[in-house]
Amino acid sequence: DRFIESLKECIGAYCFVLASKDKLYIVRDPHGVRPLSLGRLKDGGYIVASETCAFDLIEAEFIRDVKPGEMLIFTQGNDKFESIELFFQTPRICAFEYIYFARPDSIVEGKSVYEVRKKMGEALAKKFAYKADFVV
Repeated sequence: DRFIESLKECIGAYCFVLASKDKLYIVRDPHGVRPLSLGRLKDGGYIVASETCAFDLIEAEFIRDVKPGEMLIFTQGNDKFESIELFFQTPRICAFEYIYFARPDSIVEGKSVYEVRKKMGEALAKKFAYKADFVV
């Protein structure tokens, strides 16, 4: 309970993992500024990562995004996990996730980073129409 109460004092963008003797706590900030995804390993274990491309590298299955303000609790010896929605605010993913941070082969909040970047480029090309052979 004190741990959950202390989260109310955390201001800003964060995703973190806290380990105790027999539990693992996964928390995403109330606005979901940074992405966090949950996956399943072939052996049945779970994995969390800031990008879905991490799952591809180890052939893990993407399950879902951790919701903004959500805490997942994994207990040793238990195949299931508990989900607690601690806070809910309007989601505000950082624009730099799509522009700079995330790899093009990742999915962030259900959107392909590659496709988002492509659409941004198309929008910029329409707004600032320059005669050029190509634009990078």
